[in-house]
Amino acid sequence: MSVSKKVRIADLKANLSRHLREVKAGETITVMERETPVAVLTAYASSNSQGLEVRPPIASPAKIAKLRFPLKEPIKSFSSSDVLTELRGDK
Repeated sequence: MSVSKKVRIADLKANLSRHLREVKAGETITVMERETPVAVLTAYASSNSQGLEVRPPIASPAKIAKLRFPLKEPIKSFSSSDVLTELRGDK
């Protein structure tokens, strides 16, 4: 990995437009909070440049909406006070 430019948060906030121009030109910027890196700014790569392909869905949305997935067990309802009581061990 190449060495990136390091920028403190205050500098990034004060000079955001300049730093974004540098990123658009290919620079990678590491955002620092004191001496700790917290983020890396890199140019946005479109999905096509990463070799991804957008394909249409296999089934239509209407057909997917009709699908029903059975529950293995019925969902038992609880009140929040029952849950808190059980967690506190008051029973």
